[in-house]
Amino acid sequence: MRRLTVLPLLVLVLLLASCEDDDAALPDDGEPDVAALDDTVALTVYHRTGSSSDALLQPVTELVEIGEDLPHRAVELLLAGPDDDDLQSAWPEGTEVNEVVIENGRAHVDLSREALEDPPDPDRAAHLERLALAALANTLTEFQAIEEVALTVEGEDAEAEALRTFWGGWGVPSSLTRDVTLIVDEEEDNGPELELFVERSQVVGSDAADPVVVRSIRARDRITYVRLVVEVADASDPERSAAEFPRGFARTGQGDVVLEVHGVEGLDDAAVPDDLAETLAAVFAEVDVDDEGEPDRLRVTLAGEASGDPRAIYLHTATSPSRLVLDVRK
Repeated sequence: MRRLTVLPLLVLVLLLASCEDDDAALPDDGEPDVAALDDTVALTVYHRTGSSSDALLQPVTELVEIGEDLPHRAVELLLAGPDDDDLQSAWPEGTEVNEVVIENGRAHVDLSREALEDPPDPDRAAHLERLALAALANTLTEFQAIEEVALTVEGEDAEAEALRTFWGGWGVPSSLTRDVTLIVDEEEDNGPELELFVERSQVVGSDAADPVVVRSIRARDRITYVRLVVEVADASDPERSAAEFPRGFARTGQGDVVLEVHGVEGLDDAAVPDDLAETLAAVFAEVDVDDEGEPDRLRVTLAGEASGDPRAIYLHTATSPSRLVLDVRK
């Protein structure tokens, strides 16, 4: 028992003003004067949100001049990191792009030696390594002409010892493809409609679903509600999201809210963050996570004032990765 207290790439369209002399719209080298036209294009790059096994990829749109080498520029933006303090680059600080060459739908990307330096702690390496590689692949496959990515570091390819070990997780495969399972579910951040919150018990999932393990339990504090998220994975392959949702049951009453997840075979030691109770403190004085009570069952108890009215709740699910989501009105 654990007790815790308080755009995709836009179609490129050049709008040139009509004139009697077509050559007047071009500089001496015969190329459109992009800077003079002030045309821009939106590039989508992927930055990291969250930490450790909770981390996912957040798409961010950046406007750049249309005349640049856009794939190269996209990788530069990816490595430079975001302006948003809530996000960070999935790659080590100081990593630079040496070259991006596109041939037959394949982008060959060469990065600087910093890509291999300052790796994460071993217990986080596998997930964050996968996240970094997916951030690169997802950023470049936003371009319709790119279907896969081959990564080298200072000219060394996936067969080199440095890239086979990389950060100590998976290593670098010979070909990187798009991975949408690591992208933040944008609908989750939009928030539910207020009429979905009710003061009664709710059930999702099925007891017939295959057993799961709990990857993480995390919380978010919103303006009008708090959110508790339980991420689950296939018990036979913890790196894969659960194919079906296990039965989840939420009840509310007397200021407390309880969430139970059935069919749970295990809970990662690092699944419960230290700041879970602090994040939920706006509504609940105490948070209790119990996976040692009833067999194959996880119970999360959110304790408020005993004399309080029942809280309005909304229990639902989200995919990529598989999550049971409990929203509680403040």
